[in-house]
Amino acid sequence: KQWYQRRVRGNKLKGVKSIVPMIHLSWNLARYARIHDAQLVTQIRHCLEGTLNRCKVTKERLLKEGVTIQFHGREEEEWTHYCEVCEVEVFNLLFVQNR
Repeated sequence: KQWYQRRVRGNKLKGVKSIVPMIHLSWNLARYARIHDAQLVTQIRHCLEGTLNRCKVTKERLLKEGVTIQFHGREEEEWTHYCEVCEVEVFNLLFVQNR
């Protein structure tokens, strides 16, 4: 948890913005837009493949460490989730603790 807090503070100091909106845009472009520019299609595909790969690696690592994973899903009008520590929108995988 400490490395994460250091990273969040460092990102705030450097003015690093969340990647979540770009990933969301890439998914929506892939789903709904007809793109005829081959280079743009390749870049979008690369972004989405990287996202899926990071999710897969994270899931495998958590399972290897014995962490229970629970699927939550998302409702049509459900609010966007934000990190309690850094207030950045979270995407795909949510790490929560039962209180």
